[in-house]
Amino acid sequence: MNLRLRTKTSHSPKGAAARLRPLSGRLLSRTAPRPASRERKGTPRPHSGTRAWNRSAARPVRKPKPRRRRLLRGLFRWVEHGFALLGFLIVFFYVFFNLAVVTSESMSPTLKGDSFHNGDWILTEKLNYWLRAPRRWEVVTFRNKEGSQIMKRVIGLPGETVAIRDRRLQVDGETLIRPPTVPIVKYYAYGNLFRGKPAACGDGYYVLGDDSKDSQDSRFEGPLDPDHITGRAWLIVWPPERMGWVKM
Repeated sequence: MNLRLRTKTSHSPKGAAARLRPLSGRLLSRTAPRPASRERKGTPRPHSGTRAWNRSAARPVRKPKPRRRRLLRGLFRWVEHGFALLGFLIVFFYVFFNLAVVTSESMSPTLKGDSFHNGDWILTEKLNYWLRAPRRWEVVTFRNKEGSQIMKRVIGLPGETVAIRDRRLQVDGETLIRPPTVPIVKYYAYGNLFRGKPAACGDGYYVLGDDSKDSQDSRFEGPLDPDHITGRAWLIVWPPERMGWVKM
């Protein structure tokens, strides 16, 4: 008697998947890429017990700058700021002020001096005449035809006539009242004011020196052109015993 043994084979899809499963697992394990490491080579790992890694520990420690270098840099900045301030002050002074020395007695006793060594140092300011016209009795600074800086007192305004009669100043036929701050001076009828003759100011200003017996002013030069006026004599800054405002 012959016995035949039959092996039970399954032709279902599940059986085929079961036989291929181990092989596919081995292929995936060989071909799948490894997960990238978050840590770079050479970077220290966090110590055990810490929750977060301090990234600043991986940066190189900067050495403090030498003290001498810091001092030199601070000194350089102070010098730089000092030069900038000095330049600003020079430009500011040049635009708004002017300094001159009296070398003539024509404005005595208000301004004294007959040379550069003993004359009053006068500070002239320019800002006022940018905003308004010169006023009577003010001491104005201007340039003459030779380019020299001159200071005289305003007597007549544009459109008026000036005369000297009985050694008294008259404007449009009326005697001028001298302000108390202006020193008492005598005006002499020389030049175009000779023998009480009136002189017209026209579009300019009639100016006289306080010491009119020795003054080259509008009696000989005519009215002063407004465009030639550079400022107002404002302050006597030297010598110390004469320091103060210019009287008007």
